[in-house]
Amino acid sequence: MIECRPLAPSEFPAWDAFVESSDNGTLFHTSRWLAAVAGEFTIHACFSGAKLVAGMPIARHRRDGVRTVFQPPLTPYLGVVWSPQSNKTVARRSLAKEVASALAAAVLRDHDSVTINFSPEWDDLHGFMWAGFSTAVRYTYMLPLADLKAVWEEMDGRRRNDIRRAEKEGVIVRQTDDHEAVLRLVGTTFRRQGMTPGFFNAARKIHAIAETAQFFAYQPNDETPVAAVYLVWDRRRAYYLLGGYNEKRAHGGAHALTMWRAIEFAAQRGLQQFDFEGSQIPQVEKYFRKFGGELTPYYRASWTSPRARLIGDAMRVARRVLRPFRKS
Repeated sequence: MIECRPLAPSEFPAWDAFVESSDNGTLFHTSRWLAAVAGEFTIHACFSGAKLVAGMPIARHRRDGVRTVFQPPLTPYLGVVWSPQSNKTVARRSLAKEVASALAAAVLRDHDSVTINFSPEWDDLHGFMWAGFSTAVRYTYMLPLADLKAVWEEMDGRRRNDIRRAEKEGVIVRQTDDHEAVLRLVGTTFRRQGMTPGFFNAARKIHAIAETAQFFAYQPNDETPVAAVYLVWDRRRAYYLLGGYNEKRAHGGAHALTMWRAIEFAAQRGLQQFDFEGSQIPQVEKYFRKFGGELTPYYRASWTSPRARLIGDAMRVARRVLRPFRKS
């Protein structure tokens, strides 16, 4: 019989150790990551007797009277973390469904709106579907890092040419300690695309608590960076979390070369995979695809109560009514 309850802060170190040893836990599931990006969070843990067998951290806030579970900024995955107690397929599947059902019920009890992205290794959403959640598939690309020569050969030929051209023309990639300079370049890239980056405070907090590496590309004889790649990692995988490009000092292969140096860095650390961390936007998906990674699905579950839908509809109507007065 599985029993679930929220963990007390004093139990967070035990949770983080559980995440580290689990089949599908990531850096993003740890209490230190959640403290950096989420503000308010809860870790629901499932026990079989006194033994911790699974859990799910959630980030939450309350706005306009709606109690919401949300996917925090710069956090691609959350969802269920577990440690199966048996190697038998039927026992593992049964535990997964029992755990998911218990966690879905625990989250629905106290919230009006829920969105959760699961790590790629968690593929059983039955428990959430049975609780009334809608589900959707999303994708990332992952590079296996055991054989960099094979990675290079599998890469799109034009991507290899971009990297070779950048090297031939003297583009240099160096690691940097200047996190604010990375954020400035990332911000410039977002604003050029008509978007406002709202995650800089989270990025600064992440930089203070996580293992990170920052890479800048430079044109010959110019100390102004033209491209940036920012990585975090856990024991299995490196994640491309942030990137940017200086259009005024453009070089067609600078960002590709910077990414390749980051991939080499991850392989040298003995990590198993390089995760490009999402690819839902067509032009971004195309860019990542050309590095030759494996298309990898992960799943999203979402639920909204009738109360939250009514409040959302009312807020949208209010905004439409007030829009002409704001413009004047």
